[in-house]
Amino acid sequence: MGKSIEIISEDHPLVYVLDHWLVPKHEVLSGEEARRIVNKYTNGNKMQLPKITVTDPVVRILRAKPGDILKITRRVPSREELIEKFGEKVGKDAHERLQETCPAGKEIYYRIVVKEEREELF
Repeated sequence: MGKSIEIISEDHPLVYVLDHWLVPKHEVLSGEEARRIVNKYTNGNKMQLPKITVTDPVVRILRAKPGDILKITRRVPSREELIEKFGEKVGKDAHERLQETCPAGKEIYYRIVVKEEREELF
């Protein structure tokens, strides 16, 4: 039987990370949504947003470009899930703290896509 070599493009990760339960939902914001978020949180300077590089697997899958803004939505675990994972006392305390900061049951983060980690910091 002959040997063969499979060439895998670096644009297509071997593992589809978006299906993993630990990876939160990511979406690229439209122009108007991005402007609204930039004005709300950074007073018009989008480079003040936390950064995510173009080499990040999720950025590559979404084909986001430098300057795009990603909305990342993470589900907050339920009280029962926290108690099961961390025990009665720690789980209850963690749930109470999360309810103060995330009453809707989810956390939302925004990141700007950059070419390099230190882009335009100075």
